[in-house]
Amino acid sequence: MDEGPLERRRWVLLHLTGILVTMTALFFFLGLAWWWSVRGWCPSVTRKMRLKEVAVAKEHAAAGDYDAAVRIMAKFVGSPEGEFGYDHEEATRQLIAFGPDVLDPIFRQIVERSGSPALVDAASAFGTRAAARARPLIEHEDEDVRRTAVLILARTGEPTDLDTVLRMVAEDESPEVRIAAVEALVREGDRRVLEASARMLASEDWHERHVALRAVRELMPDNAFDVFVHALDDPALRSSAIHGLGMTGDPRAAPILVQFAKAQDGNPRFDDHGSVVRALSRLPDSVALPAMLELGKYWGAKENSDDYPLNWVIGSIEDCADEEAARGALAELEPCVRGTRHEEFYAAARRRLSGDPPPPPVPKPWRPWRRYSRSYLMTVGAFAAFSGCWIGLLAGWVGYACRRRRESRSSTSPPPQ
Repeated sequence: MDEGPLERRRWVLLHLTGILVTMTALFFFLGLAWWWSVRGWCPSVTRKMRLKEVAVAKEHAAAGDYDAAVRIMAKFVGSPEGEFGYDHEEATRQLIAFGPDVLDPIFRQIVERSGSPALVDAASAFGTRAAARARPLIEHEDEDVRRTAVLILARTGEPTDLDTVLRMVAEDESPEVRIAAVEALVREGDRRVLEASARMLASEDWHERHVALRAVRELMPDNAFDVFVHALDDPALRSSAIHGLGMTGDPRAAPILVQFAKAQDGNPRFDDHGSVVRALSRLPDSVALPAMLELGKYWGAKENSDDYPLNWVIGSIEDCADEEAARGALAELEPCVRGTRHEEFYAAARRRLSGDPPPPPVPKPWRPWRRYSRSYLMTVGAFAAFSGCWIGLLAGWVGYACRRRRESRSSTSPPPQ
């Protein structure tokens, strides 16, 4: 028997109601979970759970079972802050609080996990005791274990241990171990590593070359200037070499940096224009100011001058100690920034140098659609859509009820005489 139009309408309304109820409940619980995660409910619960695990580790340590305690704490040591509700520093302090008896379990954990640099902080706190346990690991077959042993020896070992670490820079077959040895010696300020770094600058591995150049930048040997100039030809080392030239403070670096920036102007892969300006700002004002002014005029004359960091040039000129020379340089730079996106920043720098008060703020028109974030507007739009659906569904049910009532009245009314 075919259903009437009123029953079909009732069937459609029932199904639409079920769909809307399901979607509303789904969005409600998703929003509640998002709110809990953002407001800190989930991290706080996670931290309480992790603190219970830490309490269990303390119980194991009190009972003398340091292996179990270290296994529990090892997952917190090395984790990003807050990932497990218990960050690296807290876990390291707790491991140190267990006392020197925890050293053997820590080193067993290092070997079982194929090296764990995150445990270096905890092990290094025990000084020569940790160094004595790290020495045999220098010859371990696993490169991660050797790298961890190098880090511990460089921090806690005796001068003979530093000799061992220096020997590994030249003899170890693993690039990762060599890099760790160089970084450890640089951290200790051992200038003997500079000779090994000079050999690493010719390596085919860009990471080794980068670490070697960083060693030169930190220890600053007599030939550092020449090393940085030579490294400008290596695309993998350009940024570090530019930074190093600025750190030398050598006036000879100014024309080299300016010519290098101009030569790389058409290179789409060169995006270190800001690094050049920062390096120039580290040089003496007598050479830095003319060099920055030359770069600013060169970039300002380009059709695409908005793509260059002229605002960095303006800021570096403003920071010069000689305010009179800085005002003169900014005055020469004015035609280059007129009509660009840097014009407002330039005007503010001129006002600060001259001591003029800033202009009164211009009232902006009220534009609420720009005031709120896109996610907020999407949330409001979704709520409005759901509200419209529920209002339409309610209107449909009211219409259905009214029509049903009219039909029931017409069926019970007496026929006309």
